[in-house]
Amino acid sequence: MFRVFKPDQTHKRVLTPLVRPGEGSAGKCAVRPGGSEKTSVELLRYSERGMINALSNDIRYSNEPVARLESFLSWCTFPFVRPAPTFNEINCAKLIVEQSFSDYGDPDLLILLDYVDATTRAVLAEAKVSTDTGAPRTIYDQWDDFLTFLDGDRSKSSSLFVQLYRKVRLIQQAHNLEQGFPPDMFARRWSLGNNRVVRNAATLLTGYRVDPWFLAIVPDPTEAVSAFFNDHLQHFDPEPYNLPQWDVTRWGFLSWPYLHQQVLGQPNNWPQVIRNLAWNQHQIYPIEPQPDAVPAQGFLLYQNQTVYVAVPSTTNCRIVPANQAGPRFPKSFLVPTLNLVAQGQPAAAGNRNDLRPLVGNAYQWTPPPAEDPRPPRRGSVPVPPQRVMILARGWETSQVRQVDAGNQPFGNSFHVFNHHLVRAENE
Repeated sequence: MFRVFKPDQTHKRVLTPLVRPGEGSAGKCAVRPGGSEKTSVELLRYSERGMINALSNDIRYSNEPVARLESFLSWCTFPFVRPAPTFNEINCAKLIVEQSFSDYGDPDLLILLDYVDATTRAVLAEAKVSTDTGAPRTIYDQWDDFLTFLDGDRSKSSSLFVQLYRKVRLIQQAHNLEQGFPPDMFARRWSLGNNRVVRNAATLLTGYRVDPWFLAIVPDPTEAVSAFFNDHLQHFDPEPYNLPQWDVTRWGFLSWPYLHQQVLGQPNNWPQVIRNLAWNQHQIYPIEPQPDAVPAQGFLLYQNQTVYVAVPSTTNCRIVPANQAGPRFPKSFLVPTLNLVAQGQPAAAGNRNDLRPLVGNAYQWTPPPAEDPRPPRRGSVPVPPQRVMILARGWETSQVRQVDAGNQPFGNSFHVFNHHLVRAENE
């Protein structure tokens, strides 16, 4: 655990360590004044755990740790609250890295804030990286894993959204450490256990439970995360899954690429973060040729055809053909951002809601005979055709339930491709 305070005479000794850990640059040893490379030790850290530790150290061992923490928190976006929370006038704080809370999981970073007006606040952060593979993981992969987990695949328990929801439940538990929650798919007991360190941390958290915020640190560009929050997370219906206290109002995000951009502008303030981002290049977020600008959601041209950019990105955008004829909704695709161009003569404005099903409406699910009706990484589906109601929609797939002749839902939910749904709906 790190404590950070505003610099004053009382805490001056605590704030001025003689040696800051990990000084130097990736690829070359640091040389101390009057010394040589043989007298230095460089500390490098791997993947998201390493980055959280580097971030915490740059904050804690700064000459102005509270100001540094306030800068970091100012980079975070909480899109569902207006006005957005501000993180200034902090008097002191505690940073706790990977503290176990037993069945509630281990937040990658727990930030406990004490303000000058004696109010308190908690930020519970979970971090994910893309991994250096041929198919870097995105926030949409994390969401797919979450939906697959809800459909019964317990191997997806490390999904970002499973972890964030467990922190929501942790805050609820912090209101009364002796209360119990009934077992469910997320935890068999919902217990803090008897470990004294865990119990001490939970007791400490009770003093910060009134004003909690939940932060996802992810590898996607800010524009793509913002679109996901607005188009997917905000409209998810927890009712079919029995998720007590599910409320994303206080959920926010920080993009690793955006963080990288910010720290590069302040190299003296964030030496360990910069050094470890360099060491973990391609692992934290994909480094690819960048377009001149990230397109906004809207209509562009791809291979001389008008398409709707549903999920913008610096690398690959998800697009939906805008003028595709036929009885079913159009199929979405991932295409290189660099291959999208503005229209010379803009087409008449279309309604993007015409490109995918509407939540609450019923549609005929009729997959083409040559295509697999079950989307990859999803649970089982009934035998088509079926009439289904939309519970939550994405740009590639939607979560649905079967409906009877009176459009009353029944059975378990499942996922279908949007382009397997017939457009004509019954509202």
